[in-house]
Amino acid sequence: MKHSFLILAVLLLLPLAACKDIGQETAQTPVPTSTPAPYEPGLTYHEVYDPDADFDNRLGRGHPGFAESEDAYYYISSLGNYIYYYDKLSGERGVLCGKPECVHDELELNEDCSGLVRAGAVINYYEGKLYYVGYSNFGDSEIRHSLYRENPDGTGRERLFPFTCDSQHAPGGGIAIHRGKLYGWGNSYIVDSAVPKNDANCSCWDLETGEQTLIYERSDEVSDTRLSVFAFGKYIYICDSYFYPDDPDRGTTVTIMRWNTEVETLETVYSGEGYSGRYYSIWVEAESRIFFAPTIEPDRIESSRVYLLSDGEVSTAVTVDGNHAMFLLDGAFAFLHIGKYAEQQHALITDYDGNVLYEGSLSFDVLSEIQISPENVPPPSAVYGSSDAIYIVFTIRNSGGASGICECIVRYDLGDGKIVDSKLLCVSKW
Repeated sequence: MKHSFLILAVLLLLPLAACKDIGQETAQTPVPTSTPAPYEPGLTYHEVYDPDADFDNRLGRGHPGFAESEDAYYYISSLGNYIYYYDKLSGERGVLCGKPECVHDELELNEDCSGLVRAGAVINYYEGKLYYVGYSNFGDSEIRHSLYRENPDGTGRERLFPFTCDSQHAPGGGIAIHRGKLYGWGNSYIVDSAVPKNDANCSCWDLETGEQTLIYERSDEVSDTRLSVFAFGKYIYICDSYFYPDDPDRGTTVTIMRWNTEVETLETVYSGEGYSGRYYSIWVEAESRIFFAPTIEPDRIESSRVYLLSDGEVSTAVTVDGNHAMFLLDGAFAFLHIGKYAEQQHALITDYDGNVLYEGSLSFDVLSEIQISPENVPPPSAVYGSSDAIYIVFTIRNSGGASGICECIVRYDLGDGKIVDSKLLCVSKW
């Protein structure tokens, strides 16, 4: 499995910028290259969402990702060695292992610890079970990975099926279990007829049989791309954004598609080119209201924008002065600028109409519990959440190399324009 810290690396390059002028128009005019389907307004995401059967888009669409049950949070670190938990009632956190004498993650690979999983850095909670893609060496998978599940207390681990696909079709970028299927996506470099290419694809696997269906794949000589996937009732939306580094004036092409899980058909909702920024993500508020935005903007761009696809037309939903890392949340947009030093760190959280829910610095006082000082806090690896609570994953690298990593999740609760509380959730040593 690939464990990428690309978002963290590019955020380090973001320049300082002020946050202001919500709703400012942008001079950029992207060019649509396809005609969107004439969808009816339909139901909203919360109207179609079934908590017992649907993937929770608030958490885990990035990398690393985590999951939530009624009682706890669950997390697999970027290195994928252990499952960690945070108990909501007691506030207890640690490795998901029931052995009282176990030293858990005091060792990088503790084979005697039942919390050791050697898995991809994404975990799902579905129908009372935890699911993840982990290493296997049973001789029935050339890529040596299988789908596993276990109980929320760490017992009853079982291997459901091996991944027998080609390596580029394995779910290396993310997974989402939704209505009886595992959806996995990723991108990798391949060689086709002696030509190196980037391959982006999304597949689904039946949880009972392990049968794979390749939903979408695109391969070309584009330098970089990343898929964003969103589960919406009977649909799986896929956003593919890519750019040509040798032709920067061409900008980024953004294509939004949706897979009908009932009839198994894929259709293009929108495709347009000439956008700025890279690694677009989507949030589907309703069939007729789809937000999309780049995770990062290039340095030359003076403002950061979230776009809205509604009734076949693209408009700017919210514009903020300056370069920011942008994240689409449930009911909110997060514009983050996190500099090299703590006093440079700034967050702007707005609702979908651009109204400010919070603007100010982020406190890292809770990190004192693990003896991390604010000046050592890097840009986030991933950001999740809603208009009520923002979850930020921080990956702190030490000078010791790959094994010198501490990774943690901080939850910031929002209310009345303030951060009313913050909690340190799962913490990994590796």
